[in-house]
Amino acid sequence: MPLGTFFITGVFFEETEFCARIPEGDRNDEQSAAVQFMKDAPYLFGGAIYADIKKDGESDLKGLMYDYYGASVLTDIVMREDYLSFTKTYRQPPLAPMTYIFKREGDAWTGQYVVTNTGHIGPAKCLVTKVPFQLLIPPTKS
Repeated sequence: MPLGTFFITGVFFEETEFCARIPEGDRNDEQSAAVQFMKDAPYLFGGAIYADIKKDGESDLKGLMYDYYGASVLTDIVMREDYLSFTKTYRQPPLAPMTYIFKREGDAWTGQYVVTNTGHIGPAKCLVTKVPFQLLIPPTKS
């Protein structure tokens, strides 16, 4: 599975604080209660992983990704038939790098991310789809 070009799309979950107004029975808004709670909120991501073939014939896997927080580059990519890991580093500081580790479960990949500077761990899921490399090259103008 390592050689080729792949799209990676998925979701990571981050515990987020929410506030909501809960009406009390049939009463109007003036008698409703404000409630604060925590919930794992889903954040979508999408990107590409590709083989960067060097002049000596060796290749490294490289990647790009976009999500709610912005653009990032993928490094330290390990891609096997049933295992995928990478480090995501945002192009815009001060966001900390995140390491993702996935195991294949059928057609989907399930795993987690770890924020490197805090050790925060959260769940993540993704799909990995092989695509022709030409898909990443802009069309020629006619």
